[in-house]
Amino acid sequence: MDGSAAQKDLQAAVDAIKKGRFDEADEALNRAAHDGGDPMRISDLGRQLRFARLAREGTVAVSVRIGFVIALIGYLIVSTRQPEGWKPGIWLMLILGVVPAVAGIFVGWRHAGERSVKFAFVDGFRASVFAMMLYSAANLIVLFDHLHKDYTQVGDEFFAAATTIVLFSIGAGVISGGISVVASHLLPRGAAR
Repeated sequence: MDGSAAQKDLQAAVDAIKKGRFDEADEALNRAAHDGGDPMRISDLGRQLRFARLAREGTVAVSVRIGFVIALIGYLIVSTRQPEGWKPGIWLMLILGVVPAVAGIFVGWRHAGERSVKFAFVDGFRASVFAMMLYSAANLIVLFDHLHKDYTQVGDEFFAAATTIVLFSIGAGVISGGISVVASHLLPRGAAR
């Protein structure tokens, strides 16, 4: 086996880990092992790779939580500042467009160029779907309380409210996820660092 090829593979693995390209690092470590590289060095780099992956996952989880808080704050602002002159179109644009888009842009920006399309979408989706669920449920509870004092038809109204909550939440999540994908692939690599 060629020792210089193994050294090049080990250096490629080090460079890939530093750049956050973990799949490339895995491939380089596998090539180094195949080319007869130092097992202790390969093991050490494999450990570094595992820790780097764990650190990235922690960063992603924090990004999703911050995106959730951003969306929740946006929904709180929309729910407390609804002027009487607002038409339903403006309100829908804000709750299904602007607020999820801001959360999606943040989540996409935090790990620009580092996540695949699938993971960028899921991260953005998770950031907004639960915030919209809380917002929709709170608004429907307040609306239900203002409209009814008798609770004779709760079953039908509960089903309609639950359907509305689920549909609005999925809509906000899809928009946020889509914006997260676009933001994570349009922004320069590592913009959040």
